Amino acid sequence: MRVSPRNISGEKAKAFIDYRDDSKDKKRRVFCGPADTTDTFLEFEGTSWLDLDPKPTGEDKKELFSWKKKGGYVELRDCRTFVTLEKDEAWAVGSVLRGFEKEDGSNDWKLVALIDFGKNDEEIVLTEVPLKGGPAEAHGRLRDSDDAPPVGPAARTLPTPKTAC
Repeated sequence: MRVSPRNISGEKAKAFIDYRDDSKDKKRRVFCGPADTTDTFLEFEGTSWLDLDPKPTGEDKKELFSWKKKGGYVELRDCRTFVTLEKDEAWAVGSVLRGFEKEDGSNDWKLVALIDFGKNDEEIVLTEVPLKGGPAEAHGRLRDSDDAPPVGPAARTLPTPKTAC
């Protein structure tokens, strides 16, 4: 777990918490967000696709592949909150495994690096890396390659959020 202080006023301190809990039954909870509210920037709770055995089919797969915003499967692998004290801004960077079911029932996979400014803002995708070897290729890495967009500061200039988070 990581704690990022946001501000201290009198006897009160505000902070953001990032954590990843992996339990023995292969369930995982990944969370980045404020410590003092129920709001989250990024969150995943469940069993990773990589650990599901057998893999879901039929209606179970349809439900799992029905992410509310863009469809498909979404699994937050890890995240980190950053706080700019001078501007009182906060955001989280996350790596996400995304899967889409093709017409033939097979899946296309990609690893996505994104930034989230809180519950009232849309996520900003920094880069998407196709996983030609399937989701097992995503095990803890977001990498540069000849056929992938750059990762890191050269990948994108970040906009300043319209309001502080």
